[in-house]
Amino acid sequence: MIARGYVLVGGRSERMGADKATLLIAGRPMVEYAIATLREICSEVYLCGSRPDLAEYAPVLPDSRESAGPLTALVAAVQHAAELGNDELAVTLPVDTPLLPARLLQMLHARAEKSAAWATLPLADGYPHPLSAVFSARLARPLRDLLQAGESKVMRALEQTCGPAGKLDLVDLEAELTPEQRFALPAWFLNVNTPEQAGLAEQELAAPRVW
Repeated sequence: MIARGYVLVGGRSERMGADKATLLIAGRPMVEYAIATLREICSEVYLCGSRPDLAEYAPVLPDSRESAGPLTALVAAVQHAAELGNDELAVTLPVDTPLLPARLLQMLHARAEKSAAWATLPLADGYPHPLSAVFSARLARPLRDLLQAGESKVMRALEQTCGPAGKLDLVDLEAELTPEQRFALPAWFLNVNTPEQAGLAEQELAAPRVW
């Protein structure tokens, strides 16, 4: 069992027009899907973001600046892991990705343990997904410093901190998964940002699970 998982709830929900964390998908708040996914593989699950209203679902770790976006939530997760030691790993999942299977995150965590990478990110259809990933606690200080210097983009921050050190591991899922699993990749990484995407997520949740 992985020690700790972190649901990132630091987004603004601007395109949705309503709070995504509490948005009902098939009758269930989206935050519950993310928590349930992480609880399949993690003994402790936290919510990262300035959302004290979500404390009924899981313990909340506030980010450093209210509503400042996903990088602040990520920094909160990695800093919490760092308080437990530099060798800790933080498994993260954004609140708006209800279809991502827990076993994929488990696979990334196992790879991170072996590679000693500072950031282990899935690569799907040629694009990195920097929030559904695994991070070393060693990133806590450099990410926090970039955030305080005005950086707001997660991928750019990771390239600045991990890239020069050769500690950024992009895992090409096309090479790691079975053909059936690769077919499901677009659904796994569906970000529910609009009402239309929420409807699509409901349809996918009703379909048989591949992994």
